[in-house]
Amino acid sequence: MNNSILAKMKCGELARLNPTVPDSKREERATSIVLATFRAVPDFAKAMLSEAGVPTPKRSRIECYTEVGFEIHGSKKAVRPDGLIVMETGKAAWCALVEAKTGTALLKREQCEDYLVLARELGADAVLTISNQYSTVPSHHPVPVSKSKTRKVGLFHFSWLALMSKASLLIESREVDDPEQAFLLRELIRFLEHPASGVSSFTRMASGWSAVCAKVKQGASLRKSDPDVVDTVTSWHQLIRYLALELTTSLSQPVHVQLPRKHVRDPGARVGDEVDNVIRHSLLHSDINIPNAASLLMLGADLRRRTLNLAMRLTAPTDRKRAPASINWLVRQLRDVEREDLLIRVIWPRRLADTTGSIGEVRNDPSCLIHSGLRELPQSFEVIRVIDLAGKFGGVKTFVESCSRELPLFYKDVGEHLRAWVPPPPKLKRHAETKNEDGDAPGSSKIVQTPTAVTEQESGELQSSEPERPTHES
Repeated sequence: MNNSILAKMKCGELARLNPTVPDSKREERATSIVLATFRAVPDFAKAMLSEAGVPTPKRSRIECYTEVGFEIHGSKKAVRPDGLIVMETGKAAWCALVEAKTGTALLKREQCEDYLVLARELGADAVLTISNQYSTVPSHHPVPVSKSKTRKVGLFHFSWLALMSKASLLIESREVDDPEQAFLLRELIRFLEHPASGVSSFTRMASGWSAVCAKVKQGASLRKSDPDVVDTVTSWHQLIRYLALELTTSLSQPVHVQLPRKHVRDPGARVGDEVDNVIRHSLLHSDINIPNAASLLMLGADLRRRTLNLAMRLTAPTDRKRAPASINWLVRQLRDVEREDLLIRVIWPRRLADTTGSIGEVRNDPSCLIHSGLRELPQSFEVIRVIDLAGKFGGVKTFVESCSRELPLFYKDVGEHLRAWVPPPPKLKRHAETKNEDGDAPGSSKIVQTPTAVTEQESGELQSSEPERPTHES
């Protein structure tokens, strides 16, 4: 497959770490440096492509080209992707066209669809885009395209920050142990962190965010057909992915947005469900999966109350006999937390109403969360922080700034301290509590010797029966 594609390549050259392009061509420079790092550090390329579901055999070889142009017979439209990735495994090959954007430049539907058509005509497997836009998983592209264009060609997206985050993880985890390859990854990170690279953080919600917040505040009804509502939801998804990548870099652990299987398979269904939630309840909600944390970290935005809500839920222990002891199990974990704006919610079994109190109240009196006369044990707990953003909530920049500040702060104050309850290991019954083979009653003090036991007397007899060794005199 790759031979036929390379044969149709009218122009292009191997990706270089130091491309000879003008300083004004930031996209070409960034693309060349990333693809050259793919060539030099195959484990980096395979780690990124495997996230997109691309098979990456260990013995495969990766080549990358930039400034490629193709000659298609009968086509009058010139389409020039920024790059080409060819991964060869024996006689088989996987190929992808690459299109990149830097700075505030956004990917456009028409351009993405043109590349998909070109990839199909060339026999390529996928189109891979890179920009400062974010996708929860690589197969959830930030730009919606016609489904007919992706029937035979895959469409994947990586943000520049995702590339930088993956490079950091590979270095921290020592998965790339070759010192020269590790050096190249550090240099890539240094380049992407520099403002001149054109790589930027997620700094603002979509323009429709303020309009939707204003409508909710005024009590106006929202409609599914309103493009501002869809922009709000997709912008929220990009924000959550950005926050997960920021945590990944801070923790040196892979942090992911937790999605139900239905939403992983169908990103359109995810957007549709979130739009329904905004229209019906004025709520946005996402779960973040942090390795080895006691639970998912839940992040929500209440458009009606204009609050940012953070929470973690723990299953209550089942080995406690009284509800206060179960509540104290949670409170003890938060004894070093100095913040007083935390809430503790108890979720009770059956149809009993949840109870909520501030952490100060619960510390002073755990029974304040217990229904009068109730002997039931709690089912689970939630540790919650509610931040009233007031006028900052509707700001496209101030909302992002608040989320970027409050999420890691909540994890530092709460998430680092919480431990999930684990049932204690079973204990062997004591010998005195069971009837032995000789029929002795429980409580008998008879000593049972095992065949391997050796008493002091037997030990002495063994020593005395051992023949003396002859001594040799000089």
